Amino acid sequence: MFDNLEKLISDVTTMYDKGIIKNRLKQLKIHHFRKFANDSELNFTCPLTVIVGKNGSGKTTVMKAIKLLSGKQLPQNEFFETVIDDGGFENTDISYLLDGTVLQYKRLRQNKWGKEGKLPPQIGIEYIQTKTMIGAVDKSFLYDNVEKKINRIQKVEYIIKQSRKLNQNPKSTSERKQRRSFSDSSIQSVNDILQGKIKSIEIVRHKYFSGTWGTSVIFNDGCQYSEYNAGSGEFVVANMVDKIERMSSTSILLLDEPEVSLHPGAQKRLICYILEMIKRKKIQVIITTHSTNIIDRLPKSAIKCFRKMENGTIAIGEETFFKNAFLELEADFVDKKYIIVEDGMAKNIIDRILTFSSP
Repeated sequence: MFDNLEKLISDVTTMYDKGIIKNRLKQLKIHHFRKFANDSELNFTCPLTVIVGKNGSGKTTVMKAIKLLSGKQLPQNEFFETVIDDGGFENTDISYLLDGTVLQYKRLRQNKWGKEGKLPPQIGIEYIQTKTMIGAVDKSFLYDNVEKKINRIQKVEYIIKQSRKLNQNPKSTSERKQRRSFSDSSIQSVNDILQGKIKSIEIVRHKYFSGTWGTSVIFNDGCQYSEYNAGSGEFVVANMVDKIERMSSTSILLLDEPEVSLHPGAQKRLICYILEMIKRKKIQVIITTHSTNIIDRLPKSAIKCFRKMENGTIAIGEETFFKNAFLELEADFVDKKYIIVEDGMAKNIIDRILTFSSP
C-alpha cells in the first residue's frame, strides 16, 4: 500500500495548492531563543514539514514551542530555568501565525511568561515523542520501585501475577484499565509499515504494575504476545498508528524522531503512511528527524534544515534540497554538493565558473 511516494507527494501538493488542505500554523518566529539566530523564522509552506539537523541544533526545542498551541501546558512548564541551567530565555519571545491571527508568548522574568492573543477554541495538537515510548513491563522493570531492593526473580513473579488482570473482563473499562481494539484498517496500516501479518491488536492502558499508568500492547498473528515479546518497532508503530488514527481532521501532528527503533524500509513506508493520512484527514504534520530515509526525495518546500554555525548560533535553512540535507546529516554516501538555480542561463554560468576553477 505505502510504496508510491512520488504519487502521494503529488496528490498532497495538489490538494494544498487548491486549498483542500490548509496549514493552520503558517509561521513561527523566535527572538532571543536559546542559540537560535535573532529573529529566526520558520515558514510552513507544505502540509508536511520535516526538520533536520545535527544533535543539539534545536529541533526538539522548536517542537516544544509548537506543542504549546495545545493550550494544555504553560511555557514556563516547558522552558523552565534552574540554578544549574539558565535556559537561555532572557528577552525571549515566540510568535505564531495560527489560523490567520498572531499569538505571542514572552518571557517576563525567570520562570514567568506572558501571552498576547488567543488560541483558537478548537485546535488539535497531537505530540508523539517515540523515544519516550516504553511498554508497561519494561517500565516496571526499569523504573518502578527504584527505591526498593527487589531482585529480578521477584519482579518477574510480580509481573506474571499482575498480568492475569489484563484478561479479566476484557470489555470493561475501569479506573485502572483502559482497553481498545484496533480497526481492520489500522491493523492493515501497521502491517503495511512493518510488512507483518498481524491479525489483531489491542492497546491496554493500566495501573496493574505498581499502581502507575503503563501501556501494554497485545498482538496476535496466530499466536498471542505482548509488547515485551514483540520487537520495539512493533510497539512504536502500533502506538503511533493508534494516536494518528484517532486524531481529528484539520489537526496538527508533531512527530519527534519517529524513526526510533524502525529499520530503513519501515521508515520509508512510515512517511508514505503519513502522507496518506494528510490526504485522508487533511492534517498538518511537522516531523523532526536524523534519518535520510525519512527525507529522501521529499520536495524542497517540505524540508527545513537547522544548521549550527561556527559562532555557535543556529540558522534555519528553508526550501532545502534533500541531498543537501544529507550533507548536513553527514551521510557517508553523499560525496557531492548540489547547487539549485532558477533557469538554464544561471546553470550555464555556474557550469562555466566550475569549469574554469577546477584543477
